Amino acid sequence: MKAWTWAVPVVIAAVLRLSALGPVPAGHASGEVHWATATAGVAAVVPAMWLGHALFGTRAAAMSAGLLVAVSPWHLAVTRGSHDAAWVVLGTFIMVAGIVSLVRATAPGTGTTGVPLALAVAATAGGGALCAWGDPNGAIAAVAIGALTPLALGAATGAYRRSATAAIIVVTVALIAMAPDAWLGTGVPGDLIPDVAAEVNGVSARRLAADDGGVVGALQAPWAITARTRIAAQASHYDPTFLFTRGPGDGPMRPAGHGTLGLAELPLVVGGGVAALTAIWTWRRANPLLAGWCVALAILAAGPIPASITGSSADATRAIAMLPGIVLLEAGAVSAIWPRVVRRRLTVEAAMAVAVAVGAWAHGYVVHQSVTSR
Repeated sequence: MKAWTWAVPVVIAAVLRLSALGPVPAGHASGEVHWATATAGVAAVVPAMWLGHALFGTRAAAMSAGLLVAVSPWHLAVTRGSHDAAWVVLGTFIMVAGIVSLVRATAPGTGTTGVPLALAVAATAGGGALCAWGDPNGAIAAVAIGALTPLALGAATGAYRRSATAAIIVVTVALIAMAPDAWLGTGVPGDLIPDVAAEVNGVSARRLAADDGGVVGALQAPWAITARTRIAAQASHYDPTFLFTRGPGDGPMRPAGHGTLGLAELPLVVGGGVAALTAIWTWRRANPLLAGWCVALAILAAGPIPASITGSSADATRAIAMLPGIVLLEAGAVSAIWPRVVRRRLTVEAAMAVAVAVGAWAHGYVVHQSVTSR
């Protein structure tokens, strides 16, 4: 790709994060910049663009992935403030890029990513460590994504041995990286350990004590209540109101007044989701986009697991690891749509759609999110 393709999203990300022009997240003074997390936010653009190009094979996918990260309201909220979630996003992008490189480096018939094997291993391990270090939620996300993404990629490409190697590397590194907090007990939040007793407290003791039998009795068992709580928490992160309209109930995006994603992203998410499910339904390994769709859906499935383990619904901080999956899903949609736009000479219509999207972005960021939180 040409140099300017990389430069444009990086410059936009830098302006929105490293200057007073960017939106202000909850709990921070107007114009305040946290340089470490802001720099992590800018750096995330590069592996996102690389992944877009490696998985979908077009400059449009790379450019759109970088731009979507650069202007994402969800990403801006955690990178403009001092939130460990900023490192989780960067680590996830690097880790997945390493996994893709490692799986496809020498696997026959799967193409090449142009990355040396040693660098692929380093990115896989380094990204997992960056997710996990000092953040138990990031460690859980690294383990979940590091296990599910290679599995999905191996199924799509047939490179099972490389996929297993990548999964072992990520899981091992994530567990080691979280050791200072988790194993030594120096900073693991108590809510990471599910409290079954608290969850069943609201259920009548009489109903729990009674031997109802059958389906009704089984649904009142503590394990069933815990399972329902976790499933509901996981499902809440795919709720359109959480993603596009209402947003999270608490956390750094609470005062934003809109969803974790921009409303203009709705067509891309829906289009990417339909294309991904269609590719998986037909399941032809000869399809060059199958691996990309599988990776995006794997990240989407594994990303909210840290929130679902704690029973947290619509938690924008704990579920931040699903953002790279959303970005890749949208980048794949752009990659599929753009050739049709060029072939049918719909550039004027496309320009109008982009103008509407930019207007919605400006309204959501400048009007709502730039208001300093109390």
